[in-house]
Amino acid sequence: RKFGKTDQDFVVDLNLFARNPCRIIGGTSRHPNEYPNYHKGKGSFGFLIQRLSDRNYAMRALCMEGNGAEYNTYQKKGVNYISVVWYPPTNLNDHAEDKT
Repeated sequence: RKFGKTDQDFVVDLNLFARNPCRIIGGTSRHPNEYPNYHKGKGSFGFLIQRLSDRNYAMRALCMEGNGAEYNTYQKKGVNYISVVWYPPTNLNDHAEDKT
């Protein structure tokens, strides 16, 4: 994988964290529909957290496996910033049992 922009579609996985609940001792898991804008797809808080998680897994793949980070961007109507979506080779679904 090479680093760079791709034209992959955006995949909003609103149940990513429901399938992979918090493993921190004393932590509390909440269903994604308890967070703001659950039904707004790319505008949901859940998608923001998914994008941040995917960014971390893209960095993990770069550091541990030498994979380049692929990404895409979009701009929501009426805002002055561009959002980035990362496409790591693996994500939370693949590492849910990883203890590190």
